[in-house]
Amino acid sequence: MFKNIAFITLVSAVFLIGCGSDDTSVTPLESDLTIKFKSHYGPSLLVLGDTYNYLDYEVQFDKFKFILTDLELVSDNNEVVSLSDVTLIDFKDAVNETEAAKGVSFDFSAIPTGNYKSIRFTIGLDSSYLGLTPADFSSNDILAQSELYWASWGNYIITKLEARFDANEDGNFLDETFQYHLGGDEAFRSVEKSIDLSLILDGSSSLDLDLDIKDILTIDGALVDPAEWSATHSTSSVGFIADLLNNFVDAFENN
Repeated sequence: MFKNIAFITLVSAVFLIGCGSDDTSVTPLESDLTIKFKSHYGPSLLVLGDTYNYLDYEVQFDKFKFILTDLELVSDNNEVVSLSDVTLIDFKDAVNETEAAKGVSFDFSAIPTGNYKSIRFTIGLDSSYLGLTPADFSSNDILAQSELYWASWGNYIITKLEARFDANEDGNFLDETFQYHLGGDEAFRSVEKSIDLSLILDGSSSLDLDLDIKDILTIDGALVDPAEWSATHSTSSVGFIADLLNNFVDAFENN
């Protein structure tokens, strides 16, 4: 759901000459921007179904998606430009290197020109969304998707990260799995990243935001062991979910 970005049109003063008037408007200075999200596993792009080393296992990632809210740019003059209210970042098309390199892109138009020093957003849905269900949204809304709603907990799943492991090296990636579905009343975190972005009149710019799954899955200096944490579907997982969300904040890099 993308918000319309409002602009203030400066209108010149009206001078009365005889019985007539001359009204001249100044055209807003606007530019276009593409924001691209990419996911990595260490130095490598994340390609779903490819094999990576993880602890003593070989792992294949099957799914990675998450919800962002209140995506905004902050100018050098501390002016805020709102880009979107709810955005779903889903790497479902990253099934080969070419598609993974494309990332997940969003195009924004009519953004005020100028210099911008940071981008900020919320991972997840803040407390204003508590109590809402898919039934509260129109059918084409992101939050109308039942797959994203956690009925037993009464709130949304804001991140899904799933993988399979070949623990005994027999080529079968069903020995160990994890399904880290992050949610709960406190499942949101604010992120603000410094950028150096200059938007010029009628220009088209791009901004890449990369994040590393290894950073998300590293707690106290070690990767999470799926033998210890295979899922997050119980109340005993609240602390673990909080750790992963905290890691999420630092996993983003601007490139």
